[in-house]
Amino acid sequence: MHSNILYSLQCFNNINKFRILNSYYGLRYFSTSSKSKVNSPLKRIFNDTFYWNHHVQKFNKNNKNEHVGLCGFTNLNSPEELIQNAQLCVKYSNILVNTICNDYISNKNNNSFNNNYTKENPQILIVKRLDRLSDKLCSMIDTFELLRNVHPNPEYIDAANEAYEILNNYFGQLNTNYNLYESLKYAITNKDISVKFSEEEITVAQILMEDFENSGIHMSPENRREFIEIQDKIARLGHKFTLNAYTDFRPIEVENPRKVLKGLLYKLLNQIIYKVRDTSFIQDHINEGIIEDDDEDDDEDDERTKPIPMKEVAIISNPFIAQQILQTVEDEEIRKKVYMELNYSTDDQIKTLEEMLFLRGDLAHLIGYSSYSEMNIKNKMAKSQENVLKFLKNMSNQYKSIAEKEIQELLKEKKKHQNKLSNIFKKTEFYPWDYQYYTNVIKNSNYNKEELSNKKRLYRSLLSYFSIGSIIEGLSNLYSHLYGISFKPSTSISKSEFWHKDVRKLDVIHEVEGKIGTIYCDFFTRPNSSIERKYENAAHFTIQCARRVDFDQFDTKMNKNLHIIESINSSSTPEQIQQNSVMMKQIQQPFKYFEGQGTFQLPIVVIVTNFERPSEYYSFQQSSKKRNNNNRYPTSKPSLLTWPEMETLFHEMGHAIHSILARTNFQNISGTRCKMDFVEVPSILMEHFLQSDEVISSIARHYQTDEPLKSKYVDIMKNSQPQNYNSSKYINIQNQLKLSLLDQLYHSSIFNKHSNKLSDKLFNLNLNKKTNLSTKILEQVTKEFDIYPYIQDTQWQGQFTHLFSYGSTYYTYFWCRKIAEEIWNKLFNSNNSNKNNSTSEKGQSKSIWDSLKERKSFSIKENVQTQQDNSDPLRVLGEKLKNELLKWGGARDPWIGLKNLGIVNQDLENDTLFTHFINDTK
Repeated sequence: MHSNILYSLQCFNNINKFRILNSYYGLRYFSTSSKSKVNSPLKRIFNDTFYWNHHVQKFNKNNKNEHVGLCGFTNLNSPEELIQNAQLCVKYSNILVNTICNDYISNKNNNSFNNNYTKENPQILIVKRLDRLSDKLCSMIDTFELLRNVHPNPEYIDAANEAYEILNNYFGQLNTNYNLYESLKYAITNKDISVKFSEEEITVAQILMEDFENSGIHMSPENRREFIEIQDKIARLGHKFTLNAYTDFRPIEVENPRKVLKGLLYKLLNQIIYKVRDTSFIQDHINEGIIEDDDEDDDEDDERTKPIPMKEVAIISNPFIAQQILQTVEDEEIRKKVYMELNYSTDDQIKTLEEMLFLRGDLAHLIGYSSYSEMNIKNKMAKSQENVLKFLKNMSNQYKSIAEKEIQELLKEKKKHQNKLSNIFKKTEFYPWDYQYYTNVIKNSNYNKEELSNKKRLYRSLLSYFSIGSIIEGLSNLYSHLYGISFKPSTSISKSEFWHKDVRKLDVIHEVEGKIGTIYCDFFTRPNSSIERKYENAAHFTIQCARRVDFDQFDTKMNKNLHIIESINSSSTPEQIQQNSVMMKQIQQPFKYFEGQGTFQLPIVVIVTNFERPSEYYSFQQSSKKRNNNNRYPTSKPSLLTWPEMETLFHEMGHAIHSILARTNFQNISGTRCKMDFVEVPSILMEHFLQSDEVISSIARHYQTDEPLKSKYVDIMKNSQPQNYNSSKYINIQNQLKLSLLDQLYHSSIFNKHSNKLSDKLFNLNLNKKTNLSTKILEQVTKEFDIYPYIQDTQWQGQFTHLFSYGSTYYTYFWCRKIAEEIWNKLFNSNNSNKNNSTSEKGQSKSIWDSLKERKSFSIKENVQTQQDNSDPLRVLGEKLKNELLKWGGARDPWIGLKNLGIVNQDLENDTLFTHFINDTK
């Protein structure tokens, strides 16, 4: 019913005045604010469900018979049309592929390669054609990937899965198309052709060649068959490994649970307590002859028989409750039992993992590499596995001593705690099952119960300053000062483009260029989560990359061939032919363009999170004496974000803005399609912005009054959260470093059957044979790099699912975090602001953050050259960051930008920059 409410809203200066406006069903909308800032459209579309519904109703394109499908694509309006679009996309792609291959074969047979190297020559156009192919396929398959994870309707999910598989299988066929590979290879190796390529074209060509060859297309038929078989086995084993990672928790039975599990929340304890027959009572009475043995006749009427009493036991079979026990239960023995079970993996699971690792070694060997890691890292920023191992060891050397100090503080607390339980002090060690419990003890010991309660109450009250609408508005203000861009509620919308009514749509507006991208915001949990499923983690989907499309006009032969597809099925009815024509035009011509230096399709990004939904309810006008249907008003309480949720939003928005700012000529290198050990840098950098007091002060506004958060509360919000989730920071860092090192060693030449190597030159591993390798490596790496002792009979690696999904690249988390930290400290850290300050006309130093205190607004100008605002030091630094790193996507080596920004030594040659960065890790 809410979506049918039509209303308009106007704010008044007098807080007690209300104006009744258009409404249906006797419902009226009112606002109690006297400040227009509270009701800015950008803030309100997120904070107020009723306002968003009204916004959609007002600008709904479907009212004008402009039929738009899901995500803004034409004719994605039903499950059937998802599949039809996938099939048509394959037909479209086949025309592209056949034209490329036929031109190559024709030129090869006629020996006419060396003639007429103009911009319309098929060999000159090869990279543009392949990128055009990639763009259409990726846009469709990424849309289906999104829909199968977020659409609430099972029929759409099934259709999206089917459509995804259609295109995924087609990708597999393309990777084995030898003529396609040969056509590209010829163009790259022929200097008469490649000399006419731009730098971006050369980069894209190299990426595509690597993709082909990593699929084994250049191998002999026999090796190729073996390669495909190994790939299939790895996929099956990886799926099995992931599926069984968390199914090995063996139930633990605990007697006398109310005493042993002291500290566990009462409601959780009651969930796991059961009444059972007391078997000890039975055995004792058998021995005494009071109860007959089972071998004797059982006579229920025997007067010697006494009723068997019941007793309470707890059955711990839920990993969530097991984690709660580690955090809250005082008894160390039960914590140890729980820890052992949580870190247990079956021998079959370990066997599955090691088979997968050895097969990856075989795969690398077939392509010509000594290890899977060497194959996977060679084109990353790190260049080689040796560099990664050096980097991780240097990081570990830096942080381990700090982590050990944190452990000593926890150990002191453990000893103090044990002294309270016993008068006899015993020297003890600190074990991994102690960490969560004593971290909680220290946190709670800092406050008495009343202080802790007051602290939590204050924290909850501060959340009112962090409504999701205020945060989005604050991000828009921050981006306007950094890059000259801002967010605006889209007015080009259609109800049918949203897969759920809670999805919002933003236009990203540049102050000179106008609209440069679109962001769909699927931020909220589903109202009926048990029915309307949704991807559980936060994610960023790019369903359309930026790409220059006016290049395509020169390819007259390809364009002519593509027009044929509109009547591709002569047996179709006129209606079907018309529908196919509309769909194909959508596939051929993306629906949004940017006219600048060339014509570009605009990027479309989707951010998915699971924040609490704004609550919807109906209020009564306070002055009304009678409360009936004629004086009820729809209103909303906004979603208020916790600190970790704000970190999530800033992180994902960092990816989204990177996707939009990196507007390259080619889809293959656009946005976040860059080196894997750089892609997280922009998002992690946004986390640093959130840690800045100046940024927090600029975004924190009370959702009812628009009052800014007082500076004295900023640190409370940042550091005094009830969950204290950032405590013992370096212990967690050291553990993650250990996992990164494990990932590297598991994908090293140790797991290459064709190598006798049982160690690495950077590690003193004592491995005598290649059996049970993963556990032996885990044990030795733990002893050398962890701050805990290795616990025998644990095989935690069986739960490390990132080994499949991020094989040999788990290090990128630390690598990107290190780069982001260096960028922040060099450019934006307020402690270094004296280096970045500009000077005002009066000669006074101006902080880079001063301008952020003012809410920036601008009008869009047409056909005006971008002029950098040198009076705003934050904008100067933002433009430097954009121009040196963000705008390039994958078109340029990030080391060049880092060198130009002064993040790494500018006097070094490009090929030695990474060595300097690794050795200078501090």
